[in-house]
Amino acid sequence: MKKILVMGGKRLVGKRLVQNLLKEGHDVTVANRSGISDVRKNARSLVFDRNSRESIKDRISKQNWDVVYDMICYSPKNAKDIIENISTEKYILISSSVVYEWGEDHREEDFNAEKFQYYDGTIDELGKRFGYKQGYKLGKMGAEAVVETSNSISTICVRFPIIIGGGDDHTKRMETYIDAIKKKAGLYIDNLFSRFSMIEAGNAADYLIQVKDKEYEGAINLSDSGIMTMHELIQIMQNMLGNEIVYRADGMPAGYNGYFSNTYNLDKMETIGIIPQKLDIKKVLEQII
Repeated sequence: MKKILVMGGKRLVGKRLVQNLLKEGHDVTVANRSGISDVRKNARSLVFDRNSRESIKDRISKQNWDVVYDMICYSPKNAKDIIENISTEKYILISSSVVYEWGEDHREEDFNAEKFQYYDGTIDELGKRFGYKQGYKLGKMGAEAVVETSNSISTICVRFPIIIGGGDDHTKRMETYIDAIKKKAGLYIDNLFSRFSMIEAGNAADYLIQVKDKEYEGAINLSDSGIMTMHELIQIMQNMLGNEIVYRADGMPAGYNGYFSNTYNLDKMETIGIIPQKLDIKKVLEQII
């Protein structure tokens, strides 16, 4: 049994991660601003303010943890506040494909966090300075840079691609396509033939559980196997719903607009002994439709 802290743990991947860690018999604490729900009633709850260094010192730094999963690190400041005030054998930062430029077959070394000259600040400060999307990108890149240059604890930066969930996906991006097909409403799509790696939320939680036990440090791509284009995704939705989508330049913007080809190389994932599951998009859509 390990003593594990999950920062976040309330939505999508984090919720599934906590549930599965509890099934494994670990002593799990969920730290966030609002406590935890009944579905994780066997987990401990720790209420804190992630954006307050004082709150972290008061609520997080006074305990020792075997593993810390950080689901809510969005900026260099977030990363510094944790790295400098936590006692753990392994810190796992949940990062994102946004650290890469648009392209195919990304390997971990395509973004070297240790050499990245980051902009310091909070995610709000970065967003105001660079705009939301670029601010989010620079925030994740900067957070990785802080973590990767830390010599105090063992760290892993998990880079997830597009995460797809069932009906509890709070982003509701997938629903924009489903609703447009159901209602035969016009939809504007700017990336119809872009190619993506994707990961089902339950598989993401499973990979995170596995990675905690690996003798590994640094960045790691974790994804389901298989590549999907938006066109292929829409074709599957149309077949399931029996309607066709209406493409319109003046239609409602699709949920994944602004995301362009971004695919992963998973050699390192397989080398450390985590076997990617085949992307099962129909399974996810069935939970939503």
